[in-house]
Amino acid sequence: MKKRDIGKVDKIILNLIGIFFILLGVIGILNYVRQGEYQIILWFCYLGMILLGTGILKRNSFLIVSQLNILAIPLILWSIDYIYYLINAESLLGLAGYFFVLESALQKVISSQHVFTLPLALYALYRIGVKRKDAWKVSIPLIIGFYFASILFTSEALNINCVYRSCFSFSFPGPHNIMWFVSAFLMIFISNFILVKLFWKKK
Repeated sequence: MKKRDIGKVDKIILNLIGIFFILLGVIGILNYVRQGEYQIILWFCYLGMILLGTGILKRNSFLIVSQLNILAIPLILWSIDYIYYLINAESLLGLAGYFFVLESALQKVISSQHVFTLPLALYALYRIGVKRKDAWKVSIPLIIGFYFASILFTSEALNINCVYRSCFSFSFPGPHNIMWFVSAFLMIFISNFILVKLFWKKK
């Protein structure tokens, strides 16, 4: 991909996106802390948004890609389920149905990030460009850390980060813990490969 210069307007847009992601992630965490629902803050999307915002503000594509490696595919699947629900009034994948029964307007605003986080992050990555191919080296320790943190500090009923059972309306064959890691690693490497191919910036 040919070199892209970041103009003044682009810098302003990138800064606004970065600040927006950080604020939304922090608000999401504080909202659940205020309600005493501490386990829910371990959903990776909240930390992921803060790290995405930080990466955008610092123009650090390595950090951005390391988060998109984990978030991109789940965000795509959630958005597909969301759109399907809007059209058919039922969930296809079992992911987004909860959104339509949320009573809190703030929670709906926070949860709606599933739809717009990826397009905004991809725009930022397009403007900044990818300069390293090994962001998966950060993604893998993070995903492993969140798996064990979720097992140790959250209840099975909440199923944070889908560590206890599938978040889909169906299950994959085989032991869930093994399938969880297989799926997570495949997701990371596939996303990393695609993002590098699409947004590689020659020095």
